Amino acid sequence: MANNASTPLSAGGTSILIIDDDAHLRETLAEALDLEGYRCIQAGTAREGMDTAKARKPRVVICDIQ
Repeated sequence: MANNASTPLSAGGTSILIIDDDAHLRETLAEALDLEGYRCIQAGTAREGMDTAKARKPRVVICDIQ
């Protein structure tokens, strides 16, 4: 079955990139998602996040936009 927008995510090792300049918030979110079985990647800046996304190709990106 092909993955598409209507296919739900299952934790099963899905990688999530968290981009936020607040280290405490990033770490708290990563810990919660790790407990659910997601693999979390963290970045503290937009540039670092873009570079990480290109290199690691996460399934989901969560970012703080201001």
